[in-house]
Amino acid sequence: MPRTAQLATFIAMVLSVLGAVHWSVWVRLVVDPAPPAALRRGLTLALIVLFLGIPLTFYFARLRDLAARRFLTMPGYVWLGAVFILLVLIVSTDLVRLTGAAVERLVADVPPSDPEPSHSSGVARPWRRSGRGSGPWSWPTCAFVSIACRKR
Repeated sequence: MPRTAQLATFIAMVLSVLGAVHWSVWVRLVVDPAPPAALRRGLTLALIVLFLGIPLTFYFARLRDLAARRFLTMPGYVWLGAVFILLVLIVSTDLVRLTGAAVERLVADVPPSDPEPSHSSGVARPWRRSGRGSGPWSWPTCAFVSIACRKR
């Protein structure tokens, strides 16, 4: 395979990945919130310009003038880092939501337990109370919050 064909294949693959990243950020941050039409068009145009600015960044990085190179490449590199951070946040949020949905489905399939068994000692167990804020994880949560919020 000639060198130019290899380079064209590589550039096409990189631009495809960058396009997919920008598309996912666009869908999650522009389309899903459903902003007004003018804002949506503006954000869409901004994402397209930022996407097209990344290949220009790599082109400008080959300039001989150091001051011009720094001035022209900095926005592209900053956007490349920012879009990566946005992608990581979006994917991690989706994973947390997916995990929560899976746990909710698993918990919904569990039959309700016996309501208040009789205790031989007669001592009430605080985690057996019903209502918000009760459960076996209430006191560890309160302990964690009190430790985290105390003044140092």
